Amino acid sequence: MLQDPSQAYQVGESDGVSVLTIADPELLLDGKEIFYEVAGRLATAHDGGRVVLNLQNVHYFQSAMLGVLINAQKRVRDAGGSVKVCCLDPEVYKVFLLTKMDQIFDIRKTEHDAVAAFQHKGPSWISKIFGN
Repeated sequence: MLQDPSQAYQVGESDGVSVLTIADPELLLDGKEIFYEVAGRLATAHDGGRVVLNLQNVHYFQSAMLGVLINAQKRVRDAGGSVKVCCLDPEVYKVFLLTKMDQIFDIRKTEHDAVAAFQHKGPSWISKIFGN
């Protein structure tokens, strides 16, 4: 059971991108309403709703947590934002692969990579096909 919601997550900022680090994995189950509220608040922040979800402290993953992450991502997207997930434990990453969640979430290896992905404005898919 989630003891202290304020200790369950940390919110920071890096290069204009909001970073939400899950400190207590129980937040994704027992405190999911708190998680949704924080994710929704970040989605409407001044930075355009760019949110990095850092899961470095999540070392096990129950299937119910996937639903929570999907709902949080939907709330951010509905508010006009975008989510990138980073720092997955190898076992948690396996769950993402087995459930094909790697196709739903933009997963990056490190927090730096996730933040940088928001900064990078590479060629559009049209220019990749037709050039220029």
